Amino acid sequence: MEYVKDPRFHFIPDREVEEKLLKIAQLPRVAIDTETHYIPDDKKITRFLTEHDVPNNTPFLLTLSDGKIGWAIELNATTIPVVKTFLENPISEKVFFNASYDLEMLLNIGIKVQGKIHDVMIMHHLIDEEDTDAEGKRIRGLKPLAVKYLRQDSDVFEKMVDEVRARLAKEREVNKEQISYYDVYLDSPEVMVDYASADTLFTMQLFDLWEPYIEEEGLTNIYQIEMACVWAVVHAEMRGYKIDKSRLKEVKAELSKNVEKYTEEVYACAGEKFNINSDEQLVAVFQKLGAEYTAMTEKGNWQTNKDALEPFLEHDLEPVRKLAEAVLRYREEDKILNTFIAGIERYLQADGRVHPFFWQAGTRTGRMSSSKPNFQNFINDDRIKSLFIPEEGYILVAADAAQQEYRMLAHYAKEWALIDMIKKGYDVHKATAALVFNVPYEDVSPEERRIGKTTNFALVYGLGLAAIAKTFGQKIDEEKYKLANEVFRRLNLKPWELPALDILLLKVKDEKEQEALRYYFSEECKQAITFAKEKKAAYFAKLPNVDQFLKDAKKACQRRGWVKTWSGRKKRYKDPYREAYKAPNAIIQGGCGDFLKDKAGKLYTLLEGKKSGIINFIHDAFYFEIHTSELDLLPKIKAILEESEFRVPIDFDFKWSNTNEAELKEWSDGDWKLEI
Repeated sequence: MEYVKDPRFHFIPDREVEEKLLKIAQLPRVAIDTETHYIPDDKKITRFLTEHDVPNNTPFLLTLSDGKIGWAIELNATTIPVVKTFLENPISEKVFFNASYDLEMLLNIGIKVQGKIHDVMIMHHLIDEEDTDAEGKRIRGLKPLAVKYLRQDSDVFEKMVDEVRARLAKEREVNKEQISYYDVYLDSPEVMVDYASADTLFTMQLFDLWEPYIEEEGLTNIYQIEMACVWAVVHAEMRGYKIDKSRLKEVKAELSKNVEKYTEEVYACAGEKFNINSDEQLVAVFQKLGAEYTAMTEKGNWQTNKDALEPFLEHDLEPVRKLAEAVLRYREEDKILNTFIAGIERYLQADGRVHPFFWQAGTRTGRMSSSKPNFQNFINDDRIKSLFIPEEGYILVAADAAQQEYRMLAHYAKEWALIDMIKKGYDVHKATAALVFNVPYEDVSPEERRIGKTTNFALVYGLGLAAIAKTFGQKIDEEKYKLANEVFRRLNLKPWELPALDILLLKVKDEKEQEALRYYFSEECKQAITFAKEKKAAYFAKLPNVDQFLKDAKKACQRRGWVKTWSGRKKRYKDPYREAYKAPNAIIQGGCGDFLKDKAGKLYTLLEGKKSGIINFIHDAFYFEIHTSELDLLPKIKAILEESEFRVPIDFDFKWSNTNEAELKEWSDGDWKLEI
């Protein structure tokens, strides 16, 4: 297919770059994008300059657009100094799509973008975090957004690039994934220039389309928080987290032996060899040993996850108990080996560090997420934690927001008895138990605290009655209970106006639905649900404002289809009546995420230009690598983190280690002096 050059896009020769950029600099804002040598192969990702420099680190093309015209500049020894002067001019605003990546690539060639920045990807996430394409799939990428909001043929440029890559791969007898964008540029420069320029054009057009909504929707505050957080993300990604390579080998060897050992244990319990990772084969073995296996997914497939297997640990038949124990041990070690260790190995770069992607728009609630590797998924296992170490001359510092979700709950609910206890420095769960059980705080037993924590968890995360019962250890088949309720909804029946079971069974033909209805009316289910109702009633009797907050959040969701956090972030629902139970959790989780992003931006301002820096954001914690000559930063970090205007203090627990993350220990004094 012969390519027709798009007249909107222009390549600027080296000799004309300075003159053209002087004119572009007069624009109030301009969209920016980079194209790198990157080969789309995860195993070869190296995003940052190291002593083992590779082309993947550097951009070869810079594109700019005002929303009408696009320009492309080849980045080389002649043009980079001119581009640097332009991008480091703080007067004009720069618009990106996924700003952190382009800012990092530009830093790799010595350019630190100055002035106000915008990120259209984050802007879109704030405006509609539930956005979907024509097929109902959630969309976040630039091309699908351009197809939906700008032109139906917006992906024509990507198709042209794919054709060039396919042809080059055939000519070179390699896989298409081994053909980089730089290869396309060398072979078909006009195709690559148009492709790259189109990205920038679309970015600017989407910005012009959505910018008014930020103010109209009351999102200015959270958008400013997100933009300040971008630089914190950039520097955390570029800094990375150092890995102890020798310890990595040791842990891998240990886990490999354990997996082999537990595999043999499973085979011994089963009396045969089989594929442990096959749900169908595993269920067949359980049935052979005499277990009645019923756990299935909504699609009718066997379910063999932890929740499905744990009940067998108390089975009457010893062979069934032993098999369940062996399988769970095997899975735990296998997951650590083949998910976490493999993930670290895969993304360990030449500088001895992992450099994950931190995604500000990765979750619907606004919480930060990560990938390659996913730190949020790493389990709390000392073998994994021992792999993460500080650079020589540094210490690791972890600052964890203590019980943040529950403090946020107390703030939103205006539950003054709970707020008073938190202000006194009391443990949130123990304080909850003291109120619910009507006992002095100091007399709360460990079991009562556990119940307080369990109840807090159940309510904050919007768990239903079956989930609450299960959380408290009651025996209940949650899937059958949910399916029965689905049937009631379909038949427009309220739980308090249900007909007799035999009448219901006449209305339902599906065997699984009939089984779920029978279970719903069973004594086991009734007892578990009654137990859960009693726990909720006892909790709310002592914490009525929490009850009111949860009800108000749900009503707001049903009335207008969305709820918002303290920062202005909105969480929208496509089916607000059915999803209203999620609203309190969205307010609390989103509020916590916004709080930490706000702190991240302020911490970046403090740490910019220092030897020390942030190396990880995970859940409610920040991880730092602090140089021993900069320990005076720690009280400043603490002051930034704990400053808030909430009704309750948000305290952070600080731990430190000069060895590895597994050996983090509490601060022994408050003067921030360490004996290294």
